[in-house]
Amino acid sequence: MTLQTRFQSVMAAVTDGVSQGRTILLGGYLFSLYVICILAVVLTLAAHQMQHKAQSLQINGEPVSISMVKDIALYLNKLSDREDRKRAYLDSLKDANEKLEALQEVKLQVNGEIATLKNEIRQNVFATVPPEAMAGIREKYPTTYSTMESFVNFAIEIADPAANLDVKFLTERRLTYESAVARRNAAQERIDVQKQQIATLQAGRPDVQDGQNLQSQIADVRNYVEEVTGYVFKVDRDVKDGENKEFVKLHKIASEFQSLKSIEKSYIPIFKLVSLQPEILILILVIVMGMLGGLIHLTQGFLYSERNESPSYYIFRPILGVSAAVTIYILAKAGVLVVADPSASGGSLSPFFVSFLAIVSGLMAQNALGNVHRAGENLFKPSNLAGKGRWAYGVEAALKDSEAQAGDRTRAGLTELLGESQGVVNDWIRGITETPEHAQKTIAAWVNKPVHLLFHDLKTQDVKAQDAPDDVHDAEVE
Repeated sequence: MTLQTRFQSVMAAVTDGVSQGRTILLGGYLFSLYVICILAVVLTLAAHQMQHKAQSLQINGEPVSISMVKDIALYLNKLSDREDRKRAYLDSLKDANEKLEALQEVKLQVNGEIATLKNEIRQNVFATVPPEAMAGIREKYPTTYSTMESFVNFAIEIADPAANLDVKFLTERRLTYESAVARRNAAQERIDVQKQQIATLQAGRPDVQDGQNLQSQIADVRNYVEEVTGYVFKVDRDVKDGENKEFVKLHKIASEFQSLKSIEKSYIPIFKLVSLQPEILILILVIVMGMLGGLIHLTQGFLYSERNESPSYYIFRPILGVSAAVTIYILAKAGVLVVADPSASGGSLSPFFVSFLAIVSGLMAQNALGNVHRAGENLFKPSNLAGKGRWAYGVEAALKDSEAQAGDRTRAGLTELLGESQGVVNDWIRGITETPEHAQKTIAAWVNKPVHLLFHDLKTQDVKAQDAPDDVHDAEVE
């Protein structure tokens, strides 16, 4: 293998590696864009459906605004937070009381152990030491019995050696007794601390009425809406608890909006989307659908085209799709671009038809922008104020006749009326240049003759013919 062949094989391997790396990078880039775009599409369509559901509700004959539903949802969220605080307080208080009961139970068990150990020690001591001796010593040395340790030690000292006092047993029981007393004291300390915590919890009790249920919550919301909006909800007797039917639906929709607030804590801005004005939301829908169309176009080229597009193409092609979608939507709303929406009612476009229009515009951005270009040409095509130019024929003679019959019908007056220079008007009258349509009508009215007798589509005479006598012109016309 020659050196040139080796070099070519190495370069081919490098080229293949670069191509594969480029394919992997582009695939990951497109996949990331798809994830973001599809998430945005789902959230935007869901938000629009929620808004449509809210706008279909009417109260006192007036449609419900999104801002009012948003305010009610926020108020419901406030009530929910208040309930959560109350629930957390009750749960904490319950846990604290249960912990206190457990500590008190431990203390009772330890007290039982202490009583049992104490009885065992006393019985063992009194079995070998006469009670009279212990009683006399108790009176003489009262401090001896202040602790179990001193009691046992003193009993050992005064016991009769022949009585076979079990010193080991008493010592073990004394140590066990002292350990139990230490555990009881520790339990008492923990009980005191727990009682202090309970007192602190009770001092910080949230200002929430006990027994707050759904019905009382609905009443709070109804009062809030009536206070803010001025609506007065009439009572419907056929509804449970005499509640208003319209308000029950409004409360249900607002509750659905409020439930989205908890989803927002997971960094999904669904509540913010639902709270937007419908016009802004539909524009966001157009943008994300236009990007989706641009991504579909990129994916087709990535999978089926053998061309290696530049990186800027993969960056700006989705932006071009968004621009085309927004432009087509604006033209459709303005009526410049006529589109047929089979589901449209009341002059409004269905969000699904808008989505379809935006996706197609993003997918076929060049065709969409071509339609925009044609619409612009129709709108801004140069206006021909002059109309169709024609050649003067017999205007010179007619002007002389008119001036002879009416002294004020002079060529100078006609020139001033036309607003052109004397040379331009003379060229029109003599047939040197075409006379514009508006000037034809003015000249015909000035000489009081029809336009078709004064101007022709063909230049049938030269400049000299204009200077001929009037009878010559009449002969030519005949």
